[in-house]
Amino acid sequence: MEPAASAEDRLAKAEARLQNPTDSDLEWLVAFFDFYRPLGFFADETGKSSKELARETWREETHITLPDHKLKEQREDWILLARDGNRVWWEDAEADVMEGNEQ
Repeated sequence: MEPAASAEDRLAKAEARLQNPTDSDLEWLVAFFDFYRPLGFFADETGKSSKELARETWREETHITLPDHKLKEQREDWILLARDGNRVWWEDAEADVMEGNEQ
């Protein structure tokens, strides 16, 4: 039986995976971009393929992509869609719109 990997070893492996995701790692993100791009999202990224966008997202959205995360909650679509700042407003979805809050 092999000894358990140290925390440092696990972190190094995760960081290496962040920099060099496999096609399998990117599959769900490519599907995300393939679904939303025909709907008009990420129109400013026409020079990039869905796979290129997936690779960028993989590296930048580590709270979603590691360790073996899949889009499990509908809310996470909005987090990823917020990367298209020209079409999605996400900073405060409620916008505190209520009586007495006219600011």
